[in-house]
Amino acid sequence: MAATVSRARRKQDSEPKPPTGAIPAKIQEILEQLTVAELRAVISFCEAQVQDKSDGERKALIEETERRAAELGFTVRDLFGEVTRSPNRKRKPGPAAKTGGAPLVKYRGPQPGDTWSGRGRKPAWAKNLNRDQLEKYRVQAE
Repeated sequence: MAATVSRARRKQDSEPKPPTGAIPAKIQEILEQLTVAELRAVISFCEAQVQDKSDGERKALIEETERRAAELGFTVRDLFGEVTRSPNRKRKPGPAAKTGGAPLVKYRGPQPGDTWSGRGRKPAWAKNLNRDQLEKYRVQAE
């Protein structure tokens, strides 16, 4: 039984691996022989190629759209409004985010570290205190 398992395992190991994604087997073989530094260089090169080809395809699409619109007597602005050609277009600034951080401490409890901002549920140390009793733990504004 053990002999058949090991033979089956050897047969699986000797079979070539199926290609991953759309990468041809020849390229996979070459990539497997490269060092980490060489692979990083290949990645950088490929990212630059993707960017260049994307920019080219984008330009071609814009030119084709402008040509087709002109054939029909329109401008791109007529069809889509204001068009910018900047691939690095920035987002419009939105409302400023509140960066106040944690709320200030309004009450300090009987034990060190017992604090409460006065917001949300009362902490355990303040649960049974009424408003007048809670005032003795109030922190004086500085």
